[in-house]
Amino acid sequence: MACVDRTCLRFLDTVTLDAFLTETGFEIEARYGDWSRGPVTPTSPEIVTIARRP
Repeated sequence: MACVDRTCLRFLDTVTLDAFLTETGFEIEARYGDWSRGPVTPTSPEIVTIARRP
């Protein structure tokens, strides 16, 4: 039996993500544009953000 899951994902831009994180007490430690720690660019496939509470 096949399983089908239809979902809609919503991704945030870095400005909105930073606002949410800051509002909840987190500090951004690092940000990458891919899982190999490449820089964030307009064509980055991902936004990988490392944040923690101080």
